[in-house]
Amino acid sequence: MAALNPFVFRLHLIGVAAVVALMAVTAVLLWIGTNGNLRLVAQGSAVFLVCGSGLERYLVWVLLEKVVKQTGRAARIASRVAQGDLTLPEGKAPKDALTASIAAMLEKLRELVGAILRHAHDAAAMSAEIAASTQQRTASTQ
Repeated sequence: MAALNPFVFRLHLIGVAAVVALMAVTAVLLWIGTNGNLRLVAQGSAVFLVCGSGLERYLVWVLLEKVVKQTGRAARIASRVAQGDLTLPEGKAPKDALTASIAAMLEKLRELVGAILRHAHDAAAMSAEIAASTQQRTASTQ
């Protein structure tokens, strides 16, 4: 079995602590509402504990799936950009706002790099023309 990520462990720990705290509150309210019927308090607490645990696992899964994984994907793309790779992985359309924004940024960055390259080539061509013209004038004055 793989080791549990410390972040995920803490997230589950917080969720379980919240479920237990809410179960205690529920038990007290059941105790008051049932005039001390211990059997009903135990049954109500058990039902709450089972439902709360299931809800906790679902909410942690949603948080990890929707927030953490998407942020990790955006971080991997940003890392590739930092290394000079201005492409997105093939066939992977952005699924969230952060990745879509990074994709738009990459598109503009590619356009900017393309424009800089075109201007650099134009400048090199002009420089070659100036050098040829200067060489012609030097040759004609001698």
